[in-house]
Amino acid sequence: MGEAVTADIILALLSTDNEIRSSAEKKYEELDAKTKFVVLFERLSAPESLAVEGRQLCAVLLRQVFTVDFQKLFSELGADQERFKLQCLETLHREQDKTVRKKLGDMVAEVAQNLIDDDGIIDGQSSSSSSSKRQPQEMQT
Repeated sequence: MGEAVTADIILALLSTDNEIRSSAEKKYEELDAKTKFVVLFERLSAPESLAVEGRQLCAVLLRQVFTVDFQKLFSELGADQERFKLQCLETLHREQDKTVRKKLGDMVAEVAQNLIDDDGIIDGQSSSSSSSKRQPQEMQT
């Protein structure tokens, strides 16, 4: 499915017309995770491409994609993983609308949560250097 068609689906998801929105929801669900990721992230990275409501929706939908398919999608980025993380933070920093910025913050938090392993180490850091610096502290009651 072409990028323009996919962008049209995003706009149709915002429609107040139930038929249009329902049709768009069906088409959106038919998209594979990678297509959703690419289109949603591109729209968020280019804020002029959508109005505030569209950017909010993209951030929410992208967070949902990350909740289900993050590890697969992130591993497919290969050498672009660092650039992706940086672009997430830049998009958050650049956003002017408070509501969109909150949704982007939720999305960035989802990315961070998926990059932290069970030991609290961010993916990509060496275990030996991080473990000595980042020992969990016990809660005092």
